[in-house]
Amino acid sequence: VLDPDFAEPLDGKLSLDRGFRYTLELDCEDESLNLSRVVGSVRCEPRDCLSGFGFALLEAELSGQSRKTSEEVRTLVFPDESSRNALLALLERLQTDHRSFRRRGASLLTWLPAGCVAGCLPGCMARAKPPGVPHDASENSPRLAIRSEGSIGRHRPDATGGHLEEFKAYARQLWDRQSASSSIRKSGSLGDLSSALRQYGRRKETKETRESSDTKETRPSTVTAQPKANKDNLSANECAGLLHRLLLQPDAPVPSDGQAVAGFELFRLTTTFEEFWTVLQPMLLVDQLLAEPKLQSRFGDGMPVMTLEKWSWFLVQVQNEERGVVEAAASQLKAMDCPYIDSDGHLTLAGLSTSLCVQENSAVRPELCQPGSCDMTRPMKDYWIATSHHIILETLDETECSPMAEEGNDLEPFTRLLQEGCRCFSLALVEATELQVVLQNKRVSFADVLELLAVAGFQQCEYPIVLVLSLQQLASPRQRGEVAEVVFDKLGDRLWRSSAEMPSPEEAKGHVVVVLAPGCDMDPGLDLKPKLERGGVGSTVEDSEVVEAWQEAAKRFAVWCGQVFDRTFAQKLPGEITVGFLPSDELRSLAEFKQQSMLEYHRQYLSLSFPLTLRHSPVNYNLAAAWSCGVQMAAVTLGCGGDGCDGAMLAQTGLFLLNGGCGYVLKPSFLRNSVATEGQAAAAAAPPKPLYLEVRLVAARAIPGIDSPLPKGSVVLSASIWGAPPDCARQDYHPVKASGVVLYWPEVAGLGFNVANPHTAILVVELFELDQSFGGYRRIAFSAAAVHGLRQGLRWLPVLSAQGGRRPTSHGALSGMLAHISLVEGGRRASLQRASPL
Repeated sequence: VLDPDFAEPLDGKLSLDRGFRYTLELDCEDESLNLSRVVGSVRCEPRDCLSGFGFALLEAELSGQSRKTSEEVRTLVFPDESSRNALLALLERLQTDHRSFRRRGASLLTWLPAGCVAGCLPGCMARAKPPGVPHDASENSPRLAIRSEGSIGRHRPDATGGHLEEFKAYARQLWDRQSASSSIRKSGSLGDLSSALRQYGRRKETKETRESSDTKETRPSTVTAQPKANKDNLSANECAGLLHRLLLQPDAPVPSDGQAVAGFELFRLTTTFEEFWTVLQPMLLVDQLLAEPKLQSRFGDGMPVMTLEKWSWFLVQVQNEERGVVEAAASQLKAMDCPYIDSDGHLTLAGLSTSLCVQENSAVRPELCQPGSCDMTRPMKDYWIATSHHIILETLDETECSPMAEEGNDLEPFTRLLQEGCRCFSLALVEATELQVVLQNKRVSFADVLELLAVAGFQQCEYPIVLVLSLQQLASPRQRGEVAEVVFDKLGDRLWRSSAEMPSPEEAKGHVVVVLAPGCDMDPGLDLKPKLERGGVGSTVEDSEVVEAWQEAAKRFAVWCGQVFDRTFAQKLPGEITVGFLPSDELRSLAEFKQQSMLEYHRQYLSLSFPLTLRHSPVNYNLAAAWSCGVQMAAVTLGCGGDGCDGAMLAQTGLFLLNGGCGYVLKPSFLRNSVATEGQAAAAAAPPKPLYLEVRLVAARAIPGIDSPLPKGSVVLSASIWGAPPDCARQDYHPVKASGVVLYWPEVAGLGFNVANPHTAILVVELFELDQSFGGYRRIAFSAAAVHGLRQGLRWLPVLSAQGGRRPTSHGALSGMLAHISLVEGGRRASLQRASPL
């Protein structure tokens, strides 16, 4: 490149950008000489100089403008005249060529045959193909190596198809690698490996012969497209692993030998690549992303790609991300590979899909879900604690007739509760040959339950376990006194001993806190025997004897006494730790008429609310109403409901996904006492402002059906708010017919909710499928999130199993919903509600 400031020309590199228009890209060692011009906007003139043979790039004249007035852009110098003339001829040919190429950013040398060296530019140009049908670029340009031969040189039908063709070629390359490695692993023979290498050598020789031939007639006529043999098929497990790798990128799980990969049910036992592509393509959600109003204005002109600038503005204007996330956008795109970005570093549709449909883009702020996100040094009265009711449903095996038929897995319900993050267990004890715990229908050994809690109870989480013991069904005070001996014998050092002040979860790590439930007939779930057989349990004499029996035990470990909830909200003695037991019917009344008194009471004292239900037909209540009143332990019967769980269980899952799922969530500041500062008395914080929440579903992906990998009947989406009684609401989308691996509701409005107390509200989104044999809709998946932790914008809602809890679906991390979430502080009424009721 000739520089007027230097006698000798500077080194440079000239490339051709093949987009919708040909563009010359000049990179010079002097950056001030770099340029990027459309080929049609410049013209070339030969211009020799002392340094060599060159030509000048001039501004193309406009109509009415003479050539003499056109401005000189750059002067390029070549070592020989033939190279200069060949490049001039090429650029003149491109001036009249209006065809566009599929791939952008390829070098001019990509058009040259294999083996081209310096000095042979004129000869290669003479026999090179026209730009519309270039040589096989996979041997010359690493950036084009992922493209299939069939896609090179074809005219792109549309922008979307072009990018998916490139992504398809990339998926095919990974498919071939997986197929080759599977064949070698299955054969386990060096002879098979040698055969594969010989076959690869023959194919390479055939390709080189085809490229080196000067005319069409010299090419072998036997080279035709052959159908793929069965050896190129992959198993369902391998297809699922490849699907995770293509869609989830860094989050893809590492499959282990002999272990099923989530999502394998989407494929047949042996699957061809085209069958695999029919599953992969819709899961990119390309059609839905192109139709999304928030994205349409941010794609490039005529190209479904997003520049770094537009991606950064998308993070600011739509996603409302923090400054650090926006500043990291450049490094995020730089870390991606083709085909998730194009050669210019722009985000493609595949890259956009994998950036939005991942856990990092979750609707809940990631920092709130991390372990230790809450201050765990405050007293236990300042936390919501995941609590299970004493009616514990057994797991019913489909092959058995009743829960009693299963043997050898009696403690499985408690293991399940620990996995769900429960840290408060209510146990109803009865006397047989030994002390036993009543579940729903069966009984298990009390000593075995204590041993399980002592060992497995602190493997996933070290924060304390609250053990609530109901002794009402024990026939005599002597039997109730023996409970303390069993507890001390089985738990030992695990028992919390200090009782002067209420501990914090951090102080009581690794310990069990014992709570005695009040001995009165306020819980119908404890009505196991006629009162005559129980010997008049609940009398004052026997209650005093029980207290006396436990006073000796209280000298060895802390025992917190349970009391019937005092509706007068009387103050306790200093240093006295008690737990108020509140039935759900009284809770509803107090929450409606005395909410402020409930808030003030629970800033100082502990309470446990429980459902009023019969043991043979358990139901739950609105747990969020208890949380909005400050109740720390809202007991729920896990597993009840027609689909293995009900809405209350889903709401509990949404709240206790926070703080790493440890079962303790710090209450908001307005529900707890503030710490006094110097010169100022402690005062509770002001309640949060109301919030208007709107959820609009874009698409749901990989949702399992009732008895099949994908839904077969019509599907309904329902969104509900669990919170304080005025905030509770539910809205539904109209049913749509199942359409394969992706579900979407076209042309629907968002579902709007006014939430007066967002810190105690839970958003639950459920999917229901019509079951013809059942005669109604059944839940197939759900997602739950705390409203105060939601992020606005296009967010990913991970989907969990229809049975509730934290169990993922059969398709694992592939399952989820992409939704647009809008948050308006202050709250407002939606002007139009177009969602039809179910």
